[in-house]
Amino acid sequence: MRDINWQFVEAWAKERLQSERNKNDAVGLPEHETNAIRGRIGLLKELLRLPNEKPEVLMQDGEPD
Repeated sequence: MRDINWQFVEAWAKERLQSERNKNDAVGLPEHETNAIRGRIGLLKELLRLPNEKPEVLMQDGEPD
C-alpha cells in the first residue's frame, strides 16, 4: 500500500500530466511553448516513475538526496 502523501502527489501529477498533454495537442502553439510543455510532461513522467526506481538510484554516496 502506498503512503497517503504519495497518493496525493500521484493523483496531482496524473491530473497535471493529462492537462499538459491536452495543451500540447493544441494546434498552432509557438515552438517555445511546445518545448516548455514537453519539458513539464517529461518531469511529471519522471516524478511518476519514482516508486519504481531502485533505492540506489534515489541515493547518492549512501545518503538520501
